[in-house]
Amino acid sequence: MTTISIHFTIAYLLTGFLLIGLSFFVFLQDIKNQLNKNFAFYSFSIGFWCLISSLLTSTDSYAIALLSDKICFIGVILIPLTFFNFITTYLDRKDKRKYIKKTLIFFTILFLIIDIFNINFIAGLSPRKGLKYFTDPGFFYYVYVIYFSIICAYCIFLIFQSLISKNCKKNDKKQLLYFLIASVIGYGGGILNYSLTFKLIPTEIAIVGHYTIAIYTLIIAFLIFRHDFLKINLILKKTLVYSTLISSFTIVYFLFIYLIEMLFREVVGLRSVPMTLITFTTFAILFIPFKNKIQMFFDKHFFHGSIEQIDAENIRLREELHKSERLKAVATLAAGMAHEIKNPLTSIKTFTEFIDKKKDDPDFINKFKEIVGPEVDRINHIVKQLLEFSKPSELELKDTNINNLLNETLELLNNQFISRNIKIEKHLNDLPTIKTDPNQIKQVFLNLLLNAIEAINTNGTITVSTKAINSSTTYDIPHTTYEPVVNISISDTGCGINKADIPRLFDPFYTNKDSGTGLGLSVVHGIIDKHHGKIEVNSEINKGTEFRISL
Repeated sequence: MTTISIHFTIAYLLTGFLLIGLSFFVFLQDIKNQLNKNFAFYSFSIGFWCLISSLLTSTDSYAIALLSDKICFIGVILIPLTFFNFITTYLDRKDKRKYIKKTLIFFTILFLIIDIFNINFIAGLSPRKGLKYFTDPGFFYYVYVIYFSIICAYCIFLIFQSLISKNCKKNDKKQLLYFLIASVIGYGGGILNYSLTFKLIPTEIAIVGHYTIAIYTLIIAFLIFRHDFLKINLILKKTLVYSTLISSFTIVYFLFIYLIEMLFREVVGLRSVPMTLITFTTFAILFIPFKNKIQMFFDKHFFHGSIEQIDAENIRLREELHKSERLKAVATLAAGMAHEIKNPLTSIKTFTEFIDKKKDDPDFINKFKEIVGPEVDRINHIVKQLLEFSKPSELELKDTNINNLLNETLELLNNQFISRNIKIEKHLNDLPTIKTDPNQIKQVFLNLLLNAIEAINTNGTITVSTKAINSSTTYDIPHTTYEPVVNISISDTGCGINKADIPRLFDPFYTNKDSGTGLGLSVVHGIIDKHHGKIEVNSEINKGTEFRISL
């Protein structure tokens, strides 16, 4: 292998491993998420092309080189379709997908047939400077390059169009800008590859193009790490991230050693086993300090601290957010209770104004005892509720009537329902008494109702319903089995939730709200889980959302 062919092979392998690793990483974050799947297929297509192309630039066999050239083009032919699918899903451009996607599928199948059966697609292989074999294009190769350029340029235009749109949010704009830069760099490198095929540029320039595709991959990785690209929550999966980074680095490092050793043998002319072992031993000794330097770089620039520091910081932040979420619920309770306390205080104040004049009136004194005493008890009960609610969240199980608990929570939010013109519909059936922690279950209802109010904003309906479960459905918990006996449903006619977001709705810190902590529904899920219950969500955009709880 010549120095140029080694560079081509390194660039192909580096980019191939990075992109295929990235595609699997994104796919495994949420295998049901269509956006993740589309990005994974898109990245895999490019990575597949690069990985197989490494055979073309490293083999001495014409037959293997020609076969690898045909196989690698399967990945290349899939790039326009997968790029378009990802971009239109990411930008939520369903209007574009309806009529273009079918056309792209047709051309993709057509070009795959032309490539597999080599219908004047690859005319053969011939040498370039430093390369023993490289593609000689046939007629349909030229046709494909025109098709490839039009579709990929159109996708980049869609990114730019969304970037300059007035409706583009600040965080989305940053993500789109980085992705646009990465795409321009990546496809710029791809153009140089085509230029070498057409013998328009020297191989030295084409090498730069292949390394720029690797740069594209690194920018995408930076987007995921620093700017929540594809909504991947890396803090919760930091161990996997570190493992992926170190594994990728190790593969690339030892691949680099192997290629350097090959170059060394070619230059020096030594082909002995001892010399090979000495080379590998030398680089293995250098590996640990070099790996530590790389790890420190990622700690500083990507994670802002070591893995231990991140873990400690994450625990501290989670505790603070749990407290803030609970204080938010307490504040809502306090606001509702303040309204409730006003009524008994009005009665007490009225009696105290007349006590001097009517202190000798037996009827007045009796009436005073009948009303003021219970009203004071009522205030005491309300304050006690607030104090109990703000206590630490250990379960204190009591016999609970869920219907009463729902009614109490609805009463606390009554002012908000009135001010926002939200109608409440209740369908509360007779229920058996069950063992729960009333304060924590009330927090669940409070969070779900507050979310419903926020989703509706004004002029809508919240429906609350309960029913007893007669089925024999069971939930397996370690060492025991629980049978749910009560179903609670809280639904609204609000803005709804995107289907892509539903699988991650209960993940800590996951939110689409500008001012949200992303912890409310996580707390709800935790409370229901501690009660050995189950919570499910069903939602449609612009139609509403329903949360179903089984206890």
